This record gives sequence, C-alpha cells and structure tokens, in this order.
Amino acid sequence: MASTPSVVMASPTSVASQPPIVQFFQLAGRLIAAAATTVTLIATSAWSIARVLLSPIGFILTALSSPILYILSPFLTLLHLLVDVLFYTPYILFSRAAHALYPVYAFVCITVIVAVGIGFCARYASSITNLILAGPSVGPSSTTPDPPQPGTKSTHQRIPKKVAIKEEKVRM
Repeated sequence: MASTPSVVMASPTSVASQPPIVQFFQLAGRLIAAAATTVTLIATSAWSIARVLLSPIGFILTALSSPILYILSPFLTLLHLLVDVLFYTPYILFSRAAHALYPVYAFVCITVIVAVGIGFCARYASSITNLILAGPSVGPSSTTPDPPQPGTKSTHQRIPKKVAIKEEKVRM
C-alpha cells in the first residue's frame, strides 16, 4: 500500500479563543496601567520630598515678605493706580461702548451686505435687459476714437511752448 499524505489538524482547544489583535490590546492596556501607576508613585514621592525640603524656605520667605512689602507699599500703590488709569479704565469704557453700540454695528453691517447683494442683482438684471433689448455687442464701441498708429501723424500737432529764462546778475 502506498502512503497518502495526510493533513494534521490542530484541536480546537489549542487554538486561542481570541484574535491576536485583542490579545495585543489587552497587553498594551496592562502595560499602560503599570506605567501610569509607576509615574504616579514617583510623582507623589517627589512632591512629598520637595515639600519637606522647601518648607523652611517658605517660612523664611514669609518672615521676610512682610517688611519688604511694607517698604514697597507706596510704589505698589502707585503702580496699582497707574494700571487702573492706563489699562482697566480704558478697557472698561471701550467694552461698555462696544456693548452699547453692538446693535448699531450689526444693523450697519447687515445693511451693507444687503446693499452689496442688491447692487450685484441690479447689475446682473441690467446686463440681462441690455442683452435682450440691444443684443450682444460685436465690436468695440463706436464712441471711443481709435488710438493713433505708430508712425502716423495725428490731426492735432503740438506746438512747443517758448520758454524764456532770464538770468539775474548778483550784486555784491
């Protein structure tokens, strides 16, 4: 008897029940969750260490800031007044005026847009009416004269103007 080739089939239990892409995404999700947990742990530890190390500096700055602010208070008050006068007040006035004039602005803008639309429609209607009543124009208008050709004399010759230059003598 001759041997016949046979195909070996894998049993259904050995084949994965999920597609490979699903397994890949599950593994990627686990890796991202582990990385996020690690980063959170490192960040909270670093923040705790920084708070412990920087707390004495905060106490020193708090103790020094009161006298420094007391000394600088006239300058800070002047700066506050200048900022109020130069920035806040003009901004408030401008914003209130813009708020009050917005309806006028909107009306004028809409009016201009509608007027442009009516103008284009009137121009289109005029050109259509012209085509219907007068027919299409074939050539250039007969009211405009032809420009003179180079090398030909025109009917209007220019006469050069006579200009006299008088010299003055300077006396000393």
